Amino acid sequence: MPLSDERDELASSARRLLDRASSSQAVREVLEGPTGHDPELWRQMVELGWVGIHVPAELGGAGAGYIDLAVVLHELGRHVTPSPFLASAVLATGALLGADNGDLRSEILPQLVAGERIGTAALSSTAGSSEVAALSAHWEHDGAGIALRGAAAFVPDADVADVVVVAATGQDRTPVLALVETSAPGVGIEAMATIDATRRLFSVSLDDVAVPVIRGRPPAPPSTTSWCWGPSRSPPMASAWRSR
Repeated sequence: MPLSDERDELASSARRLLDRASSSQAVREVLEGPTGHDPELWRQMVELGWVGIHVPAELGGAGAGYIDLAVVLHELGRHVTPSPFLASAVLATGALLGADNGDLRSEILPQLVAGERIGTAALSSTAGSSEVAALSAHWEHDGAGIALRGAAAFVPDADVADVVVVAATGQDRTPVLALVETSAPGVGIEAMATIDATRRLFSVSLDDVAVPVIRGRPPAPPSTTSWCWGPSRSPPMASAWRSR
């Protein structure tokens, strides 16, 4: 299927930039560095609007759509560009776009789109399964909020991420997606061995980490109300969880 003129120009401009900034030699040099990606190239991706190309304008994005995102991803794949684009612009952003927690979505998504923060997603168990029953990150009620315990694995670019969307289950297998600050007490990040050095994966451990829920509805404990909890066990916010 041929691209429209606008998308063809998007592909051509992306290819020109990556031809210069993500040549084979440039990729080898980046992989020898501490972050596994070129921060200057990432800054240019943000300035060009790639990171938020599919995000609605009211959340800071271009409001274009997923076809345009796919055009950018195609060129990144063509050049084997090591970057947190998949982790932040696709996985974390996609999870937040579908969040029940509107306040958290409105706060965090514009930061990701503006490149102020980098996100990723921890959606797999330590055994590599994304089945809800097999998840190895778990949530429990903790006072007025919830806390995460356990671990997730195969998390892309977690060492450069500021926030991680974590899939977790409760004792009754009720799943939630929760937002974790990587700098929070109890969060551990460890590199995993990979065959492809351009695709950096990590395990994320969670030791009693208080978090806000972005999607899902944990059953309320006795004498509490089902609300959407804010960061660090803040009081209930005005937006309730959407029924599932």
